[in-house]
This record gives sequence, C-alpha cells and structure tokens, in this order.
Amino acid sequence: MTSLTTGLPQVVDSWVASGGLVIPASVGNQYAAVTLNSGTGTAAQLMITGAPGYYMTEFGFQCDPTATLGSAGMETINFVDSSFGTVASFRVYIPSSAAAPTIPTIIREVNPGPFIWNNKSANSTLSVNLGTALIAGSIRVFVRYGLCSYVG
Repeated sequence: MTSLTTGLPQVVDSWVASGGLVIPASVGNQYAAVTLNSGTGTAAQLMITGAPGYYMTEFGFQCDPTATLGSAGMETINFVDSSFGTVASFRVYIPSSAAAPTIPTIIREVNPGPFIWNNKSANSTLSVNLGTALIAGSIRVFVRYGLCSYVG
C-alpha cells in the first residue's frame, strides 16, 4: 500500500522485536533459492547478504522424491546466520534407495511468515547446508526476505 501524498510505503502494522525495536509489518520483496545435491555436500551455500541488515518473511524446501542418502535416515536442512548461528532447521526422512514415483509427488515444507527472523548485525549473511551429503537427487531451498537498515 502506498501513501497518495508521499508515494512512500504505508505501515499497516508492526511488531516489537528484541531490544524494543519496532519493525514495520512488510512483505519480503526479495527471493533467493539454492539447490543442494551431492555436489554441494554439506558445505554452506550463501543465500542472503544483509545490506546492511535483512529480515525473512518466509522460507522452506522442496525435496526430490528420488533423493537418497548413503544410509536411510533423517536429513537436516540448516539455515545459519553468520552473526547468530542456526536460525532454523528442517528435518526430512530420506531413504537409501528410491525409485521414481508413478504419480506426481511433492515433498515440500514452507514456514510462512508474516515475520520469521530479523538480523540487526550489519552485513551478516544467511547460508544453508545439509547435515548429511545426498547421494542422488536434490533439495531446493528458498527464502523470501527484504533488506533493511534495522541494525543495532
């Protein structure tokens, strides 16, 4: 929503964050996605660089139904902030062998906002990594976010 007189975004609602910081309720207008597979292993993959800060409004993953691990078990998908450590983790069971499904299959999890995380340390980054390297298939991870000047 835009003000007719100033052309600036109107704040419809707000949240009080840690330290009493008032943050306008806004929609993340940026999108980042990373594909994690056997080539990326467990290495951290950069998703966001704050300029100077950032906030997340939604994030999630979609796992290929043919994704496999060396030994069947729970895979962990970690979202890690360079200033604060792990922000969130998803877990999904992945088998050691998987045949292509005969029907359309969606393995997807989304954590919808309206507000998930606000980084107040200037130029921090958000990365994602797997706890165990995949043998086959992939996991697509995404985040909706915005850049902000809410740094402290």
